[in-house]
Amino acid sequence: VLPKQSVFGVVTEGYLGPALSKPARVRDIERYRRELTPVYRAFLHELVRLLQPGGRAVFSMPRWVDKDGKEHSLLRLRAVLPPGLRVVKPEDTVLQYSPEILIYRRPGQYVVRELVRLERKPRSQKP
Repeated sequence: VLPKQSVFGVVTEGYLGPALSKPARVRDIERYRRELTPVYRAFLHELVRLLQPGGRAVFSMPRWVDKDGKEHSLLRLRAVLPPGLRVVKPEDTVLQYSPEILIYRRPGQYVVRELVRLERKPRSQKP
């Protein structure tokens, strides 16, 4: 076990669920969410414990594509972000992005990656 606030940076690709060779059924997406949400919530809480103030984390979360081409996110990041972490806005990139995430996809891919950047708030900032 690593000591509290002992890490300045974390870069990882978490488990994205099963590889898909065709679009996902909505009921399967709901099952994937039920299985993976607790894993990612635990990861976020561990980041708060491990990251030094000002430390950063970059990681991927899954998005699933259904038969209509609609993408379904694992979770709403801001809704589950523990106190002490904040989302860092992506910088200019060739990847598609929203204010919170970068989205990486390849043609014919049914598990898309959300690339998330977080930062442990400095001590002088309130959670």
